[in-house]
Amino acid sequence: MPTRGRWWLRWRNLVATSWFMFIPLVAIVLFSGAMGVILWSLHETERQQQRDALYRDAAWAQQRVRLSLLSNQDQLASLARDIAAAQLEQGAYRTAAQEILRENPEIVFINWLDATRRGRWSLPSTSEFAARLRENQDQPLEPEVLDTFDAARETQRVVYSRPLTTTAATASC
Repeated sequence: MPTRGRWWLRWRNLVATSWFMFIPLVAIVLFSGAMGVILWSLHETERQQQRDALYRDAAWAQQRVRLSLLSNQDQLASLARDIAAAQLEQGAYRTAAQEILRENPEIVFINWLDATRRGRWSLPSTSEFAARLRENQDQPLEPEVLDTFDAARETQRVVYSRPLTTTAATASC
């Protein structure tokens, strides 16, 4: 016990006589802590700004794609209305469809199917769908695409099938 008491007395005397020596140490610790908090706060602010910028960019891209799809849909619906009203000759329809294909590279092909689901023409004529129409006149469409065709016909609205693959799926107007 005497050793322990002496240590405490020495420490107490040191603190009592030279407490002012700890002021720089305390100041450095407080300064380091404050700088750490400031740096953490700046980092979090920057991360939030990056998240906000990413969200804005994604929303802008989504809006652009949506507007592009709506524009394509309007052009194809206009072509379909003209076909239904028989306002133009078949060559004019093909010219309008070629123009749509040229202006919109995301549209791979355009097909004109009559009410009995038989192909009247396809653009480009070298597309896989056009080849299937020529080869298989009895059942040129897959059951899933037929369901999409029927849904579009019943609802009188645009209905999309699954994305295109090499074995088919198409959008019906």
